[in-house]
Amino acid sequence: MSRFVLPVTTLLLPLILALVVACGNTAPSQQAKPAPAAAAAPAPAPTAAVQTQPSIIPASFFLEVTAPDNEAVVTVSHLPVQGQTATDAVATVNGQVVEVDAQGQFLTEVTLEEGPNLIEVLVSDFEGHQQGQTLTVIYIPQPAF
Repeated sequence: MSRFVLPVTTLLLPLILALVVACGNTAPSQQAKPAPAAAAAPAPAPTAAVQTQPSIIPASFFLEVTAPDNEAVVTVSHLPVQGQTATDAVATVNGQVVEVDAQGQFLTEVTLEEGPNLIEVLVSDFEGHQQGQTLTVIYIPQPAF
């Protein structure tokens, strides 16, 4: 009987070890020991370039789009977009810079495609403050008679 046990043990032991390694388990004596906790490195000294304060938008900086109304349905392909903002702001409508007058008002015209159109109005100032508004306007051309 000892002759039979020896070959079976000799064959099964490598298979069991291969199975254990394939499953990612190791024998208790071979288990990886957790690495000792690394000493906490001191935090780097803050520098002026790294530190940023949260940007608080001043009350004097604002955006109000007065025309068109969001989700308006129109029958004309050329539509005025107007609004008001801070006098020192830079305004864009669909990526095009629009002049802001001395009272903070701006006015431009966009050309609409048939169906829904997005109109993006963005204002920013030299301190990096930004505000934006996206409007959806639906253009339905009038049928020709």
